[in-house]
Amino acid sequence: MISFISRSVSIAVAASLATAPAIATAQEVMHQGPKLPDSATLPKFIEQEAIASVEAETGEIAGIRIGNSAYFIAYIKAATNCGSGGCRAQIWKRDGDQYVRQQSLPVGYLPITMLPDIDHGMPRLGVSVYDKNSNQMMVLPVAFDGQNYALSDWDQLLSERSGEVVLTSEMLKEF
Repeated sequence: MISFISRSVSIAVAASLATAPAIATAQEVMHQGPKLPDSATLPKFIEQEAIASVEAETGEIAGIRIGNSAYFIAYIKAATNCGSGGCRAQIWKRDGDQYVRQQSLPVGYLPITMLPDIDHGMPRLGVSVYDKNSNQMMVLPVAFDGQNYALSDWDQLLSERSGEVVLTSEMLKEF
């Protein structure tokens, strides 16, 4: 009788393990859940407000949702938003049915990458910057501090090929 019960339990455990979902990595978790219709499309409100905030008649904009979070990046390339160090990217957060502008990312260039590190449940971002010391493009890590993406240590620059590219110049569209 014990042998029969033991064999039945073993079969049940084996069956449940065979049908159990695999454990997801942190990167996969950030990409699960409902997706926007087009990952390269910002919600219309963010796009309109981001364009209005730079007070430029013409320019280019691209944006994405950061993983499956309530946060978005809007990169605006316009004469009033860019300088010798590149352009600022805005961070927006969905709060209920509203979108709230957060602190901007440091001045930089495209592409923007998603680094493998996770800070307070959010992926660390990488902003492309020009490093005068090495005379080349590098990636500046930008960590999530629990409330927002905060400026990082400029002494911690990474290789230009660091992270997964999530926002590129090919994604820019004119306004």
